[in-house]
Amino acid sequence: MANFPGPATIEPSPEDHLQRSLMIVGDPPLQHEEYAIIVVIPELEDIDKEEALAEVCTILNRDHNAPITGRVYSIGVGLVRFESSAIRDHLIEIGPHTMDRDEIHLFSMIRHDEGLNMRSPVFEREAWVLMLNFPLDYQTNYYVNKAVSLFGKIELWHNPRMDMTKVLVKVLIKSLRLVPFSLVVTRAANIFGMLGRSWSVPVFVLHGRTVNPEVVGNEDLVPPMNASPHPYSLPYLNLAQQHEHDMQMWQQQNADAAWEAP
Repeated sequence: MANFPGPATIEPSPEDHLQRSLMIVGDPPLQHEEYAIIVVIPELEDIDKEEALAEVCTILNRDHNAPITGRVYSIGVGLVRFESSAIRDHLIEIGPHTMDRDEIHLFSMIRHDEGLNMRSPVFEREAWVLMLNFPLDYQTNYYVNKAVSLFGKIELWHNPRMDMTKVLVKVLIKSLRLVPFSLVVTRAANIFGMLGRSWSVPVFVLHGRTVNPEVVGNEDLVPPMNASPHPYSLPYLNLAQQHEHDMQMWQQQNADAAWEAP
């Protein structure tokens, strides 16, 4: 598999494997503005990426005096680093560029954070979130932010009286269905094979409001039947899963038709 050092085997997942987890974060320090992703059109096979990346590096150095370093990347052909963000932005602007191998393949560059995996989700709700019995030793900015990052972003931690019986935070919530009834704070074991410790924290949403109902995002839905969102050279569903999904869709269509019949 591409980008794995040496032989690697992907372990099979259980049937109830989590399809997608969420980590909501704030704005990071911008420390990689000289990086870009190389994209080749028409798309190449994984086996051809290394050769194509070397060709792109040669063209940029030869024709644009822009030496770069890069590695094969799972998005596009490669992740490359220019000498400055100004050079990167200029070459993005004047693209696409012709490759030496033929007149069919073209390559262009996109910012490192604007690849195929980028989407624009909507944060639908602003609300106060109350968490009871939050472990005292974990009532710090780091751990409270980490807990809320499962469903939203903290705007304010309201605790003027240093009340340790509860955590009350104002949160920008991505989706209400992501807010759990209960959060389990789990401390990992210090030694392999030993038991950890966990604490259950009831969670309540208070005084919410819709931020902007007119905004529409473009985030992908997860595949049906608990299938992987990132299959490698395989369809989302195996034949048995596809058959079961088709049967469910057929039953739902028949039920909808019967309901709407006069």
